[in-house]
Amino acid sequence: MRRISLLVISTIGLATISACGSGGSSPSAASGVKADTKQTITVWAMGDEGKELGTVAKAFTAANPNITVEVTPIDWGVAHDKLVAAMSGGGPDVTQLGTTWMGEFAASGGLDEIPSSVVDKSQFSDGAWATGQVDGKTYGVPWYVETRVLYYRTDLLAKAGITQAPATWDDLRAAAIKLKASGSKYGISLQPGGDGSWQQVMPFVWSAGGDLFDDSGKVSASSDAFKQALAEYQWYFQQGLSATSQPKGYDVTKDFATGDVPMFFSGPWTAGGLKKDHPELDGKWAVVQVPAKASATSFLGGSDMVILNSSEHKAAAEKFVAWLESAQTQVDFFKASGDLPANKTAWNDPAITADPDNKIFTTQLANAKSPLPTPKWDEIAGKFDPWIEKLALGKASADQAATGIQADAGAVAGS
Repeated sequence: MRRISLLVISTIGLATISACGSGGSSPSAASGVKADTKQTITVWAMGDEGKELGTVAKAFTAANPNITVEVTPIDWGVAHDKLVAAMSGGGPDVTQLGTTWMGEFAASGGLDEIPSSVVDKSQFSDGAWATGQVDGKTYGVPWYVETRVLYYRTDLLAKAGITQAPATWDDLRAAAIKLKASGSKYGISLQPGGDGSWQQVMPFVWSAGGDLFDDSGKVSASSDAFKQALAEYQWYFQQGLSATSQPKGYDVTKDFATGDVPMFFSGPWTAGGLKKDHPELDGKWAVVQVPAKASATSFLGGSDMVILNSSEHKAAAEKFVAWLESAQTQVDFFKASGDLPANKTAWNDPAITADPDNKIFTTQLANAKSPLPTPKWDEIAGKFDPWIEKLALGKASADQAATGIQADAGAVAGS
């Protein structure tokens, strides 16, 4: 879901849910119309992906002439409400589902459990596979993925006397200081609160060895590692190295082009935007994995494919989903959409490896994760983000923000 919240993308994990969908391998295989019967399956896909999937799916229909695939593009802005209505019947057979919604819709009972025979989990990184897991069951399989890395101006680092990209927290601090001293308005751009700011903060938390949830699914924002991460994030605002506010719809690439912001964190879509909109920067920027503390762990986003319990064509739906997850199909979809494949084998295809930036993203994907999938994630995120704004504005210390997140998010999560 890269185009939500940034556009968002994603968060997942362990949810203690009692009312997950009723499917399973036996019911799924035994119900509905057999895959070799002539039939039509309906598929919903969101945003730009919805526009591209219909074309790519023609290859599936050509190989399976008995199955017609009807793809309906859905705008992200109305997708959630349409999916809520679809859970009670009358929806598609298959739909794209943002990873942050997985816990909610699995708890609704509207999703079919996907049998292990449909896809092999070893095809995916642990982080990507975890996005479709709720209460120990598979309700979704990764379709495309994205992660965040550090973008930096190579020419400005050289001007500041920096010979290597930041690899650690200490490196990042030192680079931000030198970049501002050498003429940039700021050293780095970090999101100072607002919707989705948790996506920039959590890599700091994970890299410090912390997490928002513990192994039992309870909020754990009061840990020392969580506080350390918040203090590190706040330091850049305290030192005037990152802006404490951003206008609505802020486009960091414009300030990146002028040199006012020489470093920022973002996903793979930004690389394409820079190449298209700022050709004058060709050869003057690069990407690198997120700088490490205890680890170099970044945020994992993307979308899963799910099958609805109400589908009367589950066998055909499973066949289509299996086809979508194959390495070749994912490479073809990458060529059409630019979305990075979830299938690890596809990462080695020349269409992807030809661009060195993609190599950085696929390397980062091997060390990326999302929050645990809880039905109340949107509410929890809504309690998290305001504390980041207080942190950036200096209205709360790291300890106070951690305590506030623990209390507010914990109250929503019931922990």
